[in-house]
Amino acid sequence: MDLDSDICGPSDNDYDVQPMIENEGEDCPDNARNKTSADSAPVPVISQAPPPADVLYLTKGDGVRNLSPRPVDGAKPWRQLARVSSAPLETWDIHLGDIVQVCLEKDRKSYAKISEIRRLDDGRYVVVYTWLYRREEVQAEFETDGIIPRLLRRNLDKRWPADATFQYMLSTNRTITLWDTAISRAPRDVVESVCHSSIYSTTPSTRYIWSVNSPRFKWMKKIHDLGTYSTI
Repeated sequence: MDLDSDICGPSDNDYDVQPMIENEGEDCPDNARNKTSADSAPVPVISQAPPPADVLYLTKGDGVRNLSPRPVDGAKPWRQLARVSSAPLETWDIHLGDIVQVCLEKDRKSYAKISEIRRLDDGRYVVVYTWLYRREEVQAEFETDGIIPRLLRRNLDKRWPADATFQYMLSTNRTITLWDTAISRAPRDVVESVCHSSIYSTTPSTRYIWSVNSPRFKWMKKIHDLGTYSTI
């Protein structure tokens, strides 16, 4: 979840171009698509790993409200893709608002919330993943040469104290990629340990933890409210 700049401070006017992540399924040794329920751990299911995905969209506005997906190589314009609320995998379905485990690359997985699903004309689907961060990941992004500036240290300690009851926080970091990068639904203990009072704003040049009810992040509040949560 590394970004490019160590300049810190709240701003919504920073833009970067990020490619749609290719499907790294073949590099994940246990990339079976797992079926889970809210009360159980993932149940391994044997599944053939899908081929790598094409880069279909570039996004302008990493970490800010407007992703502005731009099609490449003749892909259909983003706004013309049909919005859907779910998409089928081999043994389970993903749904809008699900928190899922995602295969990023070999031996590297993370959790993300599905904030948008769109259907391609060829029967595949693309999703927008809104990434969850752990405290140590936020702390690492706050650091400059191993030191956290005083303003950001106060922000971290206030919004995410070391003894907090939650373990994950929704971020403004989003990715557009194919739907079959989802490995499984997140287990209940992950879903129930998501913060509901704050969100982490992270762009290539600014990083800060804000109240989820901040007027400037109404768009993130809508993403937060997707799906059903147990309150922490």
